[in-house]
Amino acid sequence: MNALPSKFWQSCWLLLLLLLSTAAAAQTLALRRYNTANGLPQTMVYAICQDGRGQLWAGTQGGVCVFNGQEFQTFDGRQGLPDNHVRAVAPAPDGTMWLGHEYGGVSWLRGERVHRCRLPGLRQPAHVRSIYCATNEVVWVGTAGQGLWRLQCGPRDTVLTHFGRAQGLPSDSVNCVKPGPGGQLWVATTGGLAALPTTTSRQLGS
Repeated sequence: MNALPSKFWQSCWLLLLLLLSTAAAAQTLALRRYNTANGLPQTMVYAICQDGRGQLWAGTQGGVCVFNGQEFQTFDGRQGLPDNHVRAVAPAPDGTMWLGHEYGGVSWLRGERVHRCRLPGLRQPAHVRSIYCATNEVVWVGTAGQGLWRLQCGPRDTVLTHFGRAQGLPSDSVNCVKPGPGGQLWVATTGGLAALPTTTSRQLGS
């Protein structure tokens, strides 16, 4: 009896590997899902972040919540949030949690007390999309339609500096703000990506 050709055995091995890879891809991941049944205030989740204590914060359409590994605690309009649509969450170095709202501007949470950020010179609240806390006092806010804000937060008032298309941004609609190397500030907009150099950031007071 003639031995089977080597190409036949190669084809068999390839078929076996294909079957094994398909079976592995079809396995269900061991995920744990969270929804309103186990404590999440709303299933529409816009943003998440982790604070210095390792707790998870989630901005949702029903307020902001913090998860300590066992249960959720929710903060919404009943605790003083100006708007339950929390689109951005970001921790400051001192533990303050900054919140960006769809209709309520900017607020912050310290301990279990909500504070609304009064922004001078604004005729209407902006639709906030991103927040980055550079320090405890300097907070950058990306908005949908009103560009990039730099907030200098003092003990009694807040100084707002605006940065938009007139100052060189590709668009006034900012989706995300993140720090970069060398003191740069990276700004993702609907018109492209911009990197504010250190000199520009200093001009804005960071």
